[in-house]
Amino acid sequence: GICIAIATAIFFSTGILGYLTYGPRVDTIVLLSIAVPNPNVGSMTEVLYCIALLCTFPFQLLPATRILERNVFGSNHSSKQLVGQAPHREAVLRSSFRTCVVVALAVCAFALESHFEHFVSLVGALCCIPLAFVYPCFAHAAIVGTEDKGVFLADCVMGTIGLVLAIFSLAENIIHWD
Repeated sequence: GICIAIATAIFFSTGILGYLTYGPRVDTIVLLSIAVPNPNVGSMTEVLYCIALLCTFPFQLLPATRILERNVFGSNHSSKQLVGQAPHREAVLRSSFRTCVVVALAVCAFALESHFEHFVSLVGALCCIPLAFVYPCFAHAAIVGTEDKGVFLADCVMGTIGLVLAIFSLAENIIHWD
C-alpha cells in the first residue's frame, strides 16, 4: 500500500511540476518543446531518440505478441521455444502473424497521426492508469487477503481512486476529441 502511495505521489508531483513549468504549450513529443541553443544538438537528440524507439519497439511488442499468439495458435507452444526451433510451417505462420501485427500498428499510426495526442490519452486512460493504480491493488488484495481489514480497505480505496481517474481521463479525452 505504501509503495503505491509513494509511486502515485511521485507521478502526480512530476505531472504537476511539469505543467507548472511548461504550461499547456508542450508538444506531445516532449523533445520538440525543449529549446536548445545549437540546432545540431537538437537534431542529434531527435535522431538518437528515433533510434532508441526503433530498437526498443520489438521488446515492447513482445509480451503483447506472445499473448496474441497464444490465443491465435493455442497454448501448446512453449514460450521458451524459439522461432528457429519450431517446425518450419509454424515458424512461418508465427512470423507472418507478427508481421501482420506490425503492419496493423503502422496503419493505425498513420491513420491516427493527426489525433496522436488523443490516442495517447486514450491508451493512458484505458491501459496505463489501470495498470499503474488498479491492478496492483487487486493483486495485493488477492495475495494478502482480507485478514487485515485496514490493508484491504487501503487497497480498495486506491483501486477505486484509480478507476475514478481512468473514467475521468477517458471522459476528458472523449469530450476534447476534435
